[in-house]
Amino acid sequence: MKKTLKILGIFLLLVIGYFVMGMYTPVQYEAPHMTPRESTKYWQLSTGSRIAYTHLTSCDDMGAYPVIYLHGGPGGYVYSENIKVLKPLTELGFDVYLYDQIGSGLSKRLENIAEYSVSRHIADLQGIINKIDSKKVNLVGHSWGAVLASTYAAHNPERVNAMVFSCPGSLKPEKETRSSLPVPDSLQLIRPYDPNSEANSIALSPRFIGTVLYANVLGKKLAGDGEIDAFFTRMAMTFTKGMVCDSAKVWKE
Repeated sequence: MKKTLKILGIFLLLVIGYFVMGMYTPVQYEAPHMTPRESTKYWQLSTGSRIAYTHLTSCDDMGAYPVIYLHGGPGGYVYSENIKVLKPLTELGFDVYLYDQIGSGLSKRLENIAEYSVSRHIADLQGIINKIDSKKVNLVGHSWGAVLASTYAAHNPERVNAMVFSCPGSLKPEKETRSSLPVPDSLQLIRPYDPNSEANSIALSPRFIGTVLYANVLGKKLAGDGEIDAFFTRMAMTFTKGMVCDSAKVWKE
């Protein structure tokens, strides 16, 4: 019995040692490096956020309310493909704004990570709407961006003209019991590619788990911003395959 306990103790120490060593060892991920585009500009908001953005100017002054694109995450950023896809809206009379949310992409990082919150994102979005000086806006929200858009609209309905959601994040109904209702067969939904096994192998690494623990328990950064940027980009290259019909066409810089 004592021998068995000794073996288990040694095994446990080895597991702990492996986890601790992995937690403190920086990781390099195969992911594109973010660099400013020729179109990249910056807003300095009253919230203290320095926000990188791209403005696609309307081809015709038709008086349409501008479009603001809200990317996923939190922690994602604006891809060149997003700009390419939304560019045709300018031919329909829309000004289009795409921005990297605070703490992501080319925008400013916050030293105090406790300052990252939904209310901060809402305040930044309000600051941006004030910057572009528009009575109302059209919001296009992707994934978490849809949560941000719906939350903003719930508090500021008079400032939102219309919303479009792409692969929206968790939009919970007023009554939680309705979230478990089965999807009707009449909708003929297609089960998407499931990227979870591939994504979990990245997300469950000792380094990332340690980084999350440091952030939530100690309020400190274990990994540098560059490493975490690359981590989330690598994750996005994986899990976004489950957000489209053809997973082979999902990733472009």
